[in-house]
This record gives sequence, structure tokens and C-alpha cells, in this order.
Amino acid sequence: MVSAAPIGEDSFKGDPRDVHTAAIIARKLIHYNAITTVSTVQQEGDFKNYPLGLMEYYADCSLNGEPTYILIEISSVYRQWAAGSPIAMEVHTGHFGRKGLEAQGLAAAPRVSLQGNFSLLDTDSYSDEEMFALETCFLRHHPDAVAWLPGKSMSHSAKWAKFDVEHVYYIGGFGNVAYIGDIDVELYKNVSI
Repeated sequence: MVSAAPIGEDSFKGDPRDVHTAAIIARKLIHYNAITTVSTVQQEGDFKNYPLGLMEYYADCSLNGEPTYILIEISSVYRQWAAGSPIAMEVHTGHFGRKGLEAQGLAAAPRVSLQGNFSLLDTDSYSDEEMFALETCFLRHHPDAVAWLPGKSMSHSAKWAKFDVEHVYYIGGFGNVAYIGDIDVELYKNVSI
């Protein structure tokens, strides 16, 4: 399983207060990590309208910064999304590689929040090669997910989905030395990592 992969010193070339550099680092955070906290808003029950954040697996299989998920129908995330909840995902790293920041702690580390929605993937239209590539990508990050792959799980109904990024909010660390704020979605999707 992959989590909190190091982001090397080369990730921080350029001005860390610049939005373009921030977009590159945000994409690297999504690409090199594979565990996130997904936040939804509860749609019913005693805690209706309360936020709910839970750990989820994802993988950067699309290579444009829109992560791939396996949505399991019994999960809270799936049930809240299916009932109309907005979705946000947050990724951070503690292995950040910027010299001198280790002593400042995680508050000095970059992190990104993506807001958007899930789209179910029409995998019935995928070729065998495309399906193999999707499964291989996801399982490279999460080998234990083989037990609940969509169409192959004996115990859970699961679906492939991608996260459609509609908004990017980035905190590069402390505001006097790093960019904090919105990143244009097209810039985020199109930077080279």
C-alpha cells in the first residue's frame, strides 16, 4: 500500500509563493499519494447536515489529477454522494523534502483540498486492455483492493468512479513563504508533473 510518498526537493523548484508552482505541487500530492480523507455532508438521520470525513483509497490513474475510486455501495461516502452530498477530498504529506521545514512540523507542509463530484465510469465500454490498465493502476497502490474490485467481488456491490475536480484549494505551508489559495482547475489539470 502506498501512502504519504516523499515529494523530492525538485518538486519545489520555482517560487513556492507562485500559483503555477503550487499547481505542480498539488498535482504531485495527488499523484504520489493514494489515501485521502473524503468529506461529505450527511443527508439524513440525527446528524443530517453534519460533515463526515472518512479515509478512502484512490489512485491517480487518469494522469490529469482527477483521481480514480472504487465506490462500494454500502460505504458512507457512496450513500451520502448518491443522496446528493457535495464531495471534498484532502491530501497532505508529512514527507515533504523542503530543507528546514521538518522542524516546523506538518503545518509547514503542503496540502490540497479538491472539491467536486464523482462520475461513474462506463467500464462496460472498456476494452480488455483498458480494464486491465485500470485495475493494474489501482492495485499497484492498493493490493488489498483485489478483494472488492467492481464486478469481481463476491461480498460487495462496487463501481469504478473518477473524481471530477471542480475546485482546488491549496495550502503550501505558512503564508509568508508559500502560496495559499485557489488554483484554477484547468491549470491544475494541465501542469506537467
